[in-house]
Order: sequence, then structure tokens, then C-alpha cells
Amino acid sequence: MAYTYNIKSSQRDIRSQNSLLACHMIAGIINMFVTTFLVAHIYSFNGDTYTYLFNVGVYNLFVYLAQAVFYIPISKVVDKTNRVITYRFGMFVKAALVVCFIFFGPHLAKLLILAGVLNGLATAMYYASYNVIKQEMVSRKAIGSYTSLVYVISKTLEVVCPVLLGLLIDVTTFSQVSIVVFVMCVAQIAVSYGIKSQRPEGSCFNLKNYMSKLKSNSQAKSKIMIIYYICLIYGVVILTTNIINVCVMLEFGSTFSLGALTSVFAFASIIALFFVKKIKSNKGRIVLFVVCGVAPIIASIVFAIWVNKITVIVLNGVITITSIVYKYLFDIYRNSTLKEAGLYNEISEHHAVVEVIANVSRIVCFALLLVVALIKSLVVFKAMLVLVSVVTAFVFVFIGYYEKKYVNTESKSEELTTTQIQEEVPSIPKAELSADGPSEVY
Repeated sequence: MAYTYNIKSSQRDIRSQNSLLACHMIAGIINMFVTTFLVAHIYSFNGDTYTYLFNVGVYNLFVYLAQAVFYIPISKVVDKTNRVITYRFGMFVKAALVVCFIFFGPHLAKLLILAGVLNGLATAMYYASYNVIKQEMVSRKAIGSYTSLVYVISKTLEVVCPVLLGLLIDVTTFSQVSIVVFVMCVAQIAVSYGIKSQRPEGSCFNLKNYMSKLKSNSQAKSKIMIIYYICLIYGVVILTTNIINVCVMLEFGSTFSLGALTSVFAFASIIALFFVKKIKSNKGRIVLFVVCGVAPIIASIVFAIWVNKITVIVLNGVITITSIVYKYLFDIYRNSTLKEAGLYNEISEHHAVVEVIANVSRIVCFALLLVVALIKSLVVFKAMLVLVSVVTAFVFVFIGYYEKKYVNTESKSEELTTTQIQEEVPSIPKAELSADGPSEVY
């Protein structure tokens, strides 16, 4: 049964945080299988390039249609009930999807719509719960460190797991490897029992009320709206990744090659993330954003002119390494702005808006991919690849604008926020005894 708590004076539960982190890392491996390697498996359905593109488009279109349709209703359930039960149920649905892969792997072409809907439903349930639980459990000061830890561990897993999954699929079958992934699903569900259920006092999912509060707080509205603008572009990122995976399979025709490239560039992403964290000056950040915005455009143009194994490897590397920069920064700002605005009880509403906007963007992108597949023009396909690289560059424009306008005054706003909280919340000891033993003050 869920219990209520005050998010301003709550305590950090280390055991719950570690369980949440472990679950999320396992989820990363499972999602790698049902996205990257499923795209590779779809290649075996038909040797025709445009049929391959069409099937990839159909699957992803229904994934994000399902997410867009189910996310708000599920967010209401999460806000009113035990969010960990919903979180865990999303894992059960994902496990059911993997079971479908076990039994219908060779005939999955006939079930792409069903597989897409199941994946979309599972993802909506998982992230509607995870985004809320994470923001409740991790303090605003710690969100940057927590996000870094998530990315470093997930990228480390991506160094090893893609090669193993790709090799296993090549030497066995997609269905047989699904059994291994199903075992991971069961392990994830077991680990989730280490997470405590939490629900803010007076929590009530109300999008209309949330929008009204934003309108009455001009600074919060300005900051959060930039996040929403980034979400409009965020859908293009998923399309870019899928197009590159398609290109790798067309050039190499091997899931092992796809896994090996994913592993190599995951390692490069860890190094890139380390350097991004070291860059503190405004000038250095501007240079970083310009390079990260321009490099994918140049790489996609070069690939469009000279399509071969080398250019697809370069394009894959550039997209993977630059995308880690905006994903890392976007996750930090996406989670911190709401707490800075004092909208503690509107976590579910905020993330519902974020996900719906992003999913609408993804739906439009994959609908365009279907159109490109039906047109059957290589020139149009190349033009689309260059176009999505240009659009993705605007993520860095918005992040740069956000940092220039708000992050430079972060220390002042943080002092103000701390003072306000001290005035509103009675002082509490640095450690209190909970049911599970001592825990750190939130």
C-alpha cells in the first residue's frame, strides 16, 4: 500500500535508490534488445531495402502511438496509487513482449503492430512511474551526479552487451536469445521489490491546474517551456538512431557488426561524458555546442554523397558521441527545473507533458519514414537523413539558450530556494532512523 510523505523534508532511502538504479540498468539492456536488435532482426524479414524501412517505420510508429495514447491515463494511475506497482507492471508487459519474440520470432513480420503496441504500453507504464520515482528519490543537488552515474553505468554495459547479443543472435537465433533476455526481465522484476513506494501529500493529477500554475509563475514557465521545445525535437533523435541502424545493417548485414559498433561508440561516449563534465566556462560550452551541432550535419552530408562502410561508421560514431551530450544535459534540466519552481506535487503532470510532446514528434517522424519507404527514392532517403541531422542541431541551440539565460545565475537561485525551504520546513536531524535503518536526509 502506498504511503504519503512530504517531498521537502523527506529522507533519501539509499536501498531504494540503488534498487531503482539496478532496475534501470537492466531495462537499458532489455530496451537495447527490443529496439536496436529488433531493427536488425527485421532486416531478415525481406531483402528489399524499402520494405525493410517500411517495417521499421510501422513498428516504431505503433510504439510511439501507444506511448502517446497511454501515457496520460497511466500518469493519473501513478499519481493516485502505488507508483511502484505500476512501474513493476510495466516490466511484466515488457516480459510478455519478449515471450512473443521467443515463440513468434521467425514470424514477427505479421505481428509488428502488436509488438509495437505492447512495447509502447510497457514503456509508457515504465517511464510514467520511473520519472516520478526518480525525481522524488533524488534531490535536486544530487540529480546531476545521479544522471552522470546512470549514463556511465549504462554506457559501460553498452560496451559489453551489444557485442554479446549480436554474436549470440548471429550464432543462434533471435528467438533463442529472447530466452536470455526474458531471464533478465524476471531478474529486473525481482530487484524492483527493493524500491519503496512513495506518494506526495495532497497529490492529485490535474493537467489544467498544472498549466494554470505555470502561467502564474513567469520564470518557471519560461524555463520549463524551453524544455518542452527541446521535446519537440527529441523525437527526431530516435528517428536518426533507427536510420543509422538500418544503414549499418544494409552495409554490413550482420547483427554482430551492429553490436560491435554500438559497443565501441558506447565506450567513446563514456570518455565524451567525462570531458563534458570538465567543461565549466561559458566559452568552452559554446564551442562544445557548436561542434556537437555541426558535426552530425557534416557527417550525414558526407555519408549521403559517399555511401560506404567507412562513412556509415563515421556517421554512427558522430551521432552516438554528440547525442550523449544533449541527453545528459537535457535529463538534468528536465528533472531540476520543476523542483526549482517549487512545483513539488506536479511531477506526474510535468513528465506527462514532456513524454506526450516527445511522442507526438516521434509519430510525425516515423510517419515521414513510411512515406519515404513508399516513395522508394534513395535521394529522398538521403535528404531525410541530412534534414534530421539539421533539426537535431537545434537541441543544442535551445540548451545553449537555456544555459545562457538561467544556469549562470544558478548559484543565486539555489541560495534563494534553500532559504525558502528553510523558512517553510522545520529543521530536522542529519540522520533519522527509518524502518530500514538510518538514511541520509533528502
